[in-house]
Amino acid sequence: MTERPINGWRRFFVADTSWWLLLALTGPLLVLRFVVVGQDTRVFSREMVWDLLYLLGGAWHMHAGHVPHVDFHSELGVLNFLLVDLGFKVVGTNVFAVMFAKAIVGVSIFIAASVASARRLPLVPAIVFVLLTWGMAILPTNVGQSVNEYTFAMSYNIYCWAAISVLSLILFVPPRRAAAPWPTRWIDPVLAGLLLVAMYYLKITYFGAAVAELAVAFVVCRHVRAMWRTWSAVTAVVLANAVAPYNWPYLGDLMAAVQTGAATTSPVSILMTLFENVDELVIYAVAFLVGAMLWRSGRASLRVPVGIATCVASALAILSQNTQGEDLPLGLVAAFILYDCFRRAYPETGGVRPVWVLLAVLVMPTAIVVKQGASIVAYRLSMSRSENLLLVDHGNLKGLAVPRDKDGLLTAFADGRADYTFLNRTREAGTSEELTQFEYIQTILEAQALLSKPGMTPGGIAVLDQVNPMPFVMNWPPPRGGSMWLSPRSTTS
Repeated sequence: MTERPINGWRRFFVADTSWWLLLALTGPLLVLRFVVVGQDTRVFSREMVWDLLYLLGGAWHMHAGHVPHVDFHSELGVLNFLLVDLGFKVVGTNVFAVMFAKAIVGVSIFIAASVASARRLPLVPAIVFVLLTWGMAILPTNVGQSVNEYTFAMSYNIYCWAAISVLSLILFVPPRRAAAPWPTRWIDPVLAGLLLVAMYYLKITYFGAAVAELAVAFVVCRHVRAMWRTWSAVTAVVLANAVAPYNWPYLGDLMAAVQTGAATTSPVSILMTLFENVDELVIYAVAFLVGAMLWRSGRASLRVPVGIATCVASALAILSQNTQGEDLPLGLVAAFILYDCFRRAYPETGGVRPVWVLLAVLVMPTAIVVKQGASIVAYRLSMSRSENLLLVDHGNLKGLAVPRDKDGLLTAFADGRADYTFLNRTREAGTSEELTQFEYIQTILEAQALLSKPGMTPGGIAVLDQVNPMPFVMNWPPPRGGSMWLSPRSTTS
């Protein structure tokens, strides 16, 4: 049958697109995001505010000129601290520096996703992919949490989920223009190398999974093997950097963390990660079976089912080492692997059916994009209800907002003034921790007031908590040595 030309709305789903057109349609959202964020310098945290203070504390060490993994110790890489420290220099020493860092990462992911998807996908799926990965990076929640559990804790996780998703698209979906001039063909290996280095200095778990994906791609992906010299050179540079002497202190902190039990090796824990995500795994198993059937029928290469399986396996491996125990965002790349496969296996001939198949593949990623948008809008609305917030209005914590709760409960028990009426008092919001966010920030502000009295100077004060936010809160030089995170599994050397 003679193919009819691609025309009308179908070309946006099957025809090649350009980076400039993709940027013209998605760029305004990026600009709007900057405008909206810049209008309000408050940072609202509903969950795990102490982890936000951990990030600020690490950046405060950098701000004081301390050398990471030498003057202070953490099993996390330095990049997140470095970006927040850059925020200190641009917007001042306050919590809004975290939003500045998030904006930098968001722009970087936006550019990387745009370049990668424009070379591989038609316009509509490229837009969905860009919004999906960019949304991961700028979300005011963590992966696996509900849309209104606002937190900036473990931001390195959402950054890395976005980065490894872009890398997986580069590895398992070939570019359309394989015979492009050599400068253009270098874009993919160089971009992949930058993403790998970023993940190395954010969290080593994602770097390890990404290197494993790259090894698989060398075996099953023709477009990677076709440029094996370039890919090998980039891989060699990345691995050489990972083990270079200047990174030995970082590797030492990682080994210390593993020796103290920070790495999850229990088969039961790993199995529980599998069962906690069984609903998503069923969907990805169907995607794998579809890819395998296409491969067996000769309509797809081995790259398709192996790529899908590798993405899901990488996500499970990463998740088994995370505090977050649910959701496999990397698995969504399977939808785009299948999309490219269907577009190649069922060329558009003017019929409607192939386009509807492509639309069906995009349903789940599009739904996640809508969920991300709802979370961002709900965050802005929550910030507008100032009567429900405790807003810090002074010092380095200025701009930090947490949900307001009933006041006086901790003080009454501490002073011994509690009576039977306190039995009828309940917290406005339940908590899985010892204190609500409101109560925790109250203790920090009380400590700030105490240490601000005449005669109080830095040094000789011990903080018994998961983190030590007081040097940042007090604008004091942070102490050298010790671990950033204090827990039964942490190290202090």
